[in-house]
Formats: sequence, structure tokens, C-alpha cells
Amino acid sequence: MSWKMMMMMLWSWIRGRKMMRCREVVDLLSDYLADELSEGDVAGIRAHLKGCPNCMTFLDSLKTTINLTNSLKAEDIPPEVVDRLQTFLKSKIPPN
Repeated sequence: MSWKMMMMMLWSWIRGRKMMRCREVVDLLSDYLADELSEGDVAGIRAHLKGCPNCMTFLDSLKTTINLTNSLKAEDIPPEVVDRLQTFLKSKIPPN
């Protein structure tokens, strides 16, 4: 744990607030990027990221992954693959 992270945890303790741990931050990063968190969670994540280079690296990696997947182009599936897939799916779905 870095000196900066320890100081942030101490300051958080002094103020009576619990500092988020890496696991908590990682679990919330997708929602953080989608702007789906409360102000308190956002503040906790930002405070954690300021002192945690590992989580910051993970966040950057997640952003890159999202950007790359969003840039993928849809491709047509060959008709024979569509037929095989439909046949397979129909065999797995029980009739009503």
C-alpha cells in the first residue's frame, strides 16, 4: 500500500467515513462509467482512484475495452451458420 493511500485512509477515518477498498471500486467501475451511481459512491471512487494506481490502471483498461468494443462493426452471419444456429436453438427451446 502506498504512503499516499495510507494517508487518504487515515484522513477518511478521521472524518468518520469509510474508505472504499479496491474490490468495491472495481465492482462499481462499469456503473461509474455509465454515470449510474450515487454522488456518495462517485466521491468514494474518485477519492480511491487518486491514491490507487492499480485501480486507475484498471479503469483505463476498462475504458479502452469499452471504446474498442463500441468501435466494432457488425458483420453479416453466413446463411448456413444462421440456419444451424436456429436449428440448434429450436431444439433447446421446449414447445409452449
